[in-house]
Amino acid sequence: MISSITLMIIFSAFSPLLPSLGFRSLGTEKSEFEQVGFERFSGIVADGDSNTLSVYLTLAVGICLLFYIYYQKKIYILYPVPLIILIGIAGSRTGIIALVVMLLVFFALVKNQHSSRTKIQLLLFLPFIVVVSIPFFELIINRFELINEQFDMNSTSNRIGKWALYVTFLWQHKTYLLTGARSELLISWDSQYYSAHNAFITITYNSGLVFSLAFLTSIGQLIWFSYKNKMYEHLMISIPSFILMNTVSDLGIIYSMLLFSIILIRNRFFFEYRNFRAKMGNPEKMKNALVTSP
Repeated sequence: MISSITLMIIFSAFSPLLPSLGFRSLGTEKSEFEQVGFERFSGIVADGDSNTLSVYLTLAVGICLLFYIYYQKKIYILYPVPLIILIGIAGSRTGIIALVVMLLVFFALVKNQHSSRTKIQLLLFLPFIVVVSIPFFELIINRFELINEQFDMNSTSNRIGKWALYVTFLWQHKTYLLTGARSELLISWDSQYYSAHNAFITITYNSGLVFSLAFLTSIGQLIWFSYKNKMYEHLMISIPSFILMNTVSDLGIIYSMLLFSIILIRNRFFFEYRNFRAKMGNPEKMKNALVTSP
């Protein structure tokens, strides 16, 4: 996990150099403020998608916070600093929304015997993170000022417009809801195929509504199961991934979600088992462990 995060930090930080070094990456993506030098770093995730990169970084921040609770090692509280900076220079509104939601889940729901002390430490460390990272968030702040353009139903240059176009097209060709479309939907001025920027709409367009609903149901069940069984740590992984699936067509985040989920399950089990063993010598603590351990 540490190797994965470290390599992603290195590749993402050197995004502008990746194409010239022969990597399959866009390097940087154009933004609305390209004329003043703002470009979005995209790394090597999904051949260079800054939104997917931002949510990967968000998952990495979440796993580091959880591991700091488990092991109290400084490395896990230091890693979020470059990760949050990279979210800023990726310029993804989806990424920053996913980060905020993930942090809300962490501070509001995640609890264990070390969490209260750890959360206080993190809050004390927060001003340092803000001071270091806020200069890199200028692009995201500027892009949020233009977010009202994303709700223009008469344009296909934003997500809402693309979703409406695809939904209208599928509704006009209802057989495609069962079979999937047989040709690309050309919706731009230069006859280029536009991504729907929504994984579920894309699955419906390519394969039909049955597959899309099955996939959506599976993700919904995963989130509900985690919440119902108070496995809030897993919500820090699954909810940001779900947010991304609603804003991009690429499903590459699933690989990262599975990687972090497997590592989280393994380490949470080890953490609970270690504490359970530590309490076995104390009857009162043993009684509490049997009641509170998942």
